[in-house]
Amino acid sequence: MGSGGAALRLRRAVHNNSVWCDTVARAHGRETHSTTACWLCTQPMPPFYPNLVTIGSNDGAQRVQLDYIERLLALDLPVGWGIKDSYACLDLAAFGFEIALDAQWYAREPAPLRATDDARLVTTTRSGDPSVRSMSAPDSGAGLDASGSGDTIGIYNLVGPPDGVVACLAAVVQASPNATLVGWGDNVELANLAPFGFRALGPLRVWLRR
Repeated sequence: MGSGGAALRLRRAVHNNSVWCDTVARAHGRETHSTTACWLCTQPMPPFYPNLVTIGSNDGAQRVQLDYIERLLALDLPVGWGIKDSYACLDLAAFGFEIALDAQWYAREPAPLRATDDARLVTTTRSGDPSVRSMSAPDSGAGLDASGSGDTIGIYNLVGPPDGVVACLAAVVQASPNATLVGWGDNVELANLAPFGFRALGPLRVWLRR
């Protein structure tokens, strides 16, 4: 994966994740707003989802992001609301945030993927949107959410033993063989996915308001 291709995949991963957060927010009745600099929600988000996701990384985008963060700080959001710093380039400590975790964006280029076992799979559509699917392997307790269509599919909320997760991933690949899979996770998750063609794209950081 060349540096230009990696940069493009990183932008696609960030965009896909902002759309995923928007999908979750709207499914819970939240109002959202998006610019080229960031995605945000001014209402309390479901657990583990941020109120702002940065999209741009240049100086102008960062100024817009900090302006929106100051606006969010003026609202009565619950303690612990979060910012996803998609390029790990912001310093939000002075705004009363602390680092919750550092992670990596990752991607897998289109290629066949065979499951390591013959797991029984169940696929459900979320919120009536065919581009958002939950894949599960009930016998092992593994599962994931897949979001997107066309050339990019995001994979989120990976849970369960590796064989079951790979079976779910193989089903996503079979349904969208020409799509790049993107997502994010900690170093342990990336290490588990690396044998199946996933590669790191760049760092991200999650901040929580103290």
